[in-house]
Amino acid sequence: MGLLYRGIFAPDFLYPMVAGDPALRGVSANPAVLADPIQRLLLRLPMLFADVLTGALIFTVARKFIAERFAWLVAFAYWFNPAVLWNATFWGQTDAIHALLILTSFILLIFPRRVGWAFFILGVAAFTKPQALIFGPLLLLAAYKSAKDSKTWRGFRTVARAIFFGALGAALVLLPVIWFGGAQGLLAYFGDTVGHHPILTANAHNLWWFLYRDNIDLQDTMALFPGAPLSFRAFSLGLFGLFYLGALVKAWRAPLEEFFALGAFVAFAFFMLPTEIHENYGYALLPLLALAMTRDTILTLFYVGISATMILNYALHDPTLFARWQLDDPQTQLAAPRWTNSFLNLLLLGAWTLYLFFGARLSRAKTFEIASSGG
Repeated sequence: MGLLYRGIFAPDFLYPMVAGDPALRGVSANPAVLADPIQRLLLRLPMLFADVLTGALIFTVARKFIAERFAWLVAFAYWFNPAVLWNATFWGQTDAIHALLILTSFILLIFPRRVGWAFFILGVAAFTKPQALIFGPLLLLAAYKSAKDSKTWRGFRTVARAIFFGALGAALVLLPVIWFGGAQGLLAYFGDTVGHHPILTANAHNLWWFLYRDNIDLQDTMALFPGAPLSFRAFSLGLFGLFYLGALVKAWRAPLEEFFALGAFVAFAFFMLPTEIHENYGYALLPLLALAMTRDTILTLFYVGISATMILNYALHDPTLFARWQLDDPQTQLAAPRWTNSFLNLLLLGAWTLYLFFGARLSRAKTFEIASSGG
């Protein structure tokens, strides 16, 4: 039983990094098993169910803001988003589980204001993908604001409770792995999270692809320029930190319902600015942005735009498509569309930043009005 548990909860299964069929490769290296379509389907089912549940949550929460018929449209916009289908159905990646947990944390904190449960789930999410930790500061601020009087000690007590339950959720995942002898591998794995792919970008069409499309394999520990005090990695993290700080300043005066949009913005900034980012690291922003656009229809443009660039990012780095397209040298043949896609992502980030901080808050369109009692 212990070996089975270790096989299921080994870090490579919780956080797969093998492209093509990561969920299956996490539990087997047998070529016959990897080629079995039934095995491939069965190991995709958890991700498919997670996407179904995520869409259901989107529908349920969207009904608080818009009429039911439009809430269905938002749910379908997530369920049938090509990027969502590509990630879980075609690739078998586990981002769907990660995104479901992140969305659940936001919902629990914003509506019933169950701070303990929200951070317990966030702690679990951190061990599906460590990127969940980027939402920690924003959600801690939401926890502080959720206190009845955030100007008193109650806000700090709420934050302390959030941290405790987050640690408890992480412990739930960690303790069995450690108990069955996985401590050394686990520590080595997470110690290698930053620096595992020490290059400017690991296929993400972001700032670094735009700037260094011909040299994306540069070590991100190199100095920005000869004699510079900062490496690419340090500079990129600092740049992301500035964007995050701006989001926190914006969040300080924002109602909790606006945190869906702020969380999506933080996730996109994380995809665009740090080094070592993979093409699927922006996935968790999709359900958050889907809910955010029910309160602000302008964000629908960003949902559509980011979904389009995300699916292009996936397709332009998918080896199975290279054979179908009969590409002998994809690095050269796809250089122009890859760079163009990174440029479009930069335009989206710039436009979203300007809209978030300087754009007038537009009222929702008539088609997205809150449902009346008659529906």
